[in-house]
Amino acid sequence: MLYGIPAETKIGEHRVAITPESAQALISRNQTVIIQTGAGTGSGYNDDSYRAVGCHIAQTPMTSPIKIPATNDPAALRQAVLGHMHAKRHRSSEE
Repeated sequence: MLYGIPAETKIGEHRVAITPESAQALISRNQTVIIQTGAGTGSGYNDDSYRAVGCHIAQTPMTSPIKIPATNDPAALRQAVLGHMHAKRHRSSEE
């Protein structure tokens, strides 16, 4: 299985989805872990700490941020995500 770990894009957010130790546990089970460069910096893990346990480092952004509306309404959340996907697909076709 392939695990892609993006860097956090939210202002003030410093957590990372996986530590080097957890990544090493996955890699030891023949899994592949790709982490975006700088993803662990805010949590005290540099790219070398991930590289040392066998992670691949992605130099380009792995995701496109989505501005989630401040609501618990499922229809509004769905619309935000679908609108983002449509806009991204439209931009990609123009490039």
